[in-house]
Amino acid sequence: MAKTVIKKSLIAALFVAAGIALVAATAPAFPRGKVAPCVESSKAEALKLSFRNLWTDHVFWVRNLVLATEYKDQAAAKVAEDRIVQDAKDIASAITPYYGKAASDKLYALLGGHYAAIKDYMNAAFSGNKMAEETASKLLKKNADEIAAFLSSANPNWSRTTLEAALTAHVGQHMADINEIAKKEYSADAKTWEAMKGHVEMIAGVLSSGIVKQFPKKFVG
Repeated sequence: MAKTVIKKSLIAALFVAAGIALVAATAPAFPRGKVAPCVESSKAEALKLSFRNLWTDHVFWVRNLVLATEYKDQAAAKVAEDRIVQDAKDIASAITPYYGKAASDKLYALLGGHYAAIKDYMNAAFSGNKMAEETASKLLKKNADEIAAFLSSANPNWSRTTLEAALTAHVGQHMADINEIAKKEYSADAKTWEAMKGHVEMIAGVLSSGIVKQFPKKFVG
């Protein structure tokens, strides 16, 4: 049993560490001694804040679902699940003005796969089904790669390698959060939660800044 718990934690940690390391290695950097230009229009800032709120809501409601499921609060779990689905729709709809409805629908389907795999992992972790956990973790990684491939094909400013790394770390944090709640390791979970929030804010920033760079005329003024 102890070996199984260690392996679960190690897999989640590896997802996070590998993803964050790749993000650091592939993210754009400015030469030392120089400061990156930081001039944003009000429209660009509004997009940035909107994306940040959408992605923060995603991790907030997924975590609420995990907690409600752990404590067998079906009503709370239903509310959380409804909000997760609505947030996925909102994230997908946010790209419609730039890439069209077909792209929005595709992203929504991919986000649905992301949530389905998270839920599979959660149910497996809470029931102690190791085989189902491993299957779900593989689905999460595969789905992260699919989302990265789709987004990078739409915007040259969205590096596929960077997105794969960022999303791999993101799913690793979901798994770590679930594992810690399952084991009632709440101090560790509090640290994971803070890391999750910061990480999705970074993802949201990459996505919003990529749109501004691709469609600069839409963000004048």
